[in-house]
Amino acid sequence: MHTQAAKLALIDAGAWVAQQGWVPATGGNFSIKTDSGFVVTASGFDKGKLTPEQFLELDATGTILAGSGKPSAETALHLKLYELCVGAQCILHTHSVAATVLSRFIQGEQFQICGYEMQKSLSGIQS
Repeated sequence: MHTQAAKLALIDAGAWVAQQGWVPATGGNFSIKTDSGFVVTASGFDKGKLTPEQFLELDATGTILAGSGKPSAETALHLKLYELCVGAQCILHTHSVAATVLSRFIQGEQFQICGYEMQKSLSGIQS
């Protein structure tokens, strides 16, 4: 897939995934294979409002070829998944509030949420 077409596909996917409520604030990260490697979302952007400038272009080893900003913290995970799952063409890593809370649930009277990027989507939380 050509790089520009890949970015546009992820922009469309990001809008849909955000509409479902699966990537609050700047949570989640997306990538898609291209002719020269893959593109990945830059860190810190709302995945429901992506623009072509908010992606980095990487080769098949993860070396940045083009783009600015910081690549997603999970870029190495995307790279490994593409290596292990040869047929994979796209990765949409979501951070829904429900799934994140469920993953942190500990039986008892309370649970704590700290250190998660998705906290920015909760009322009264600033980072």
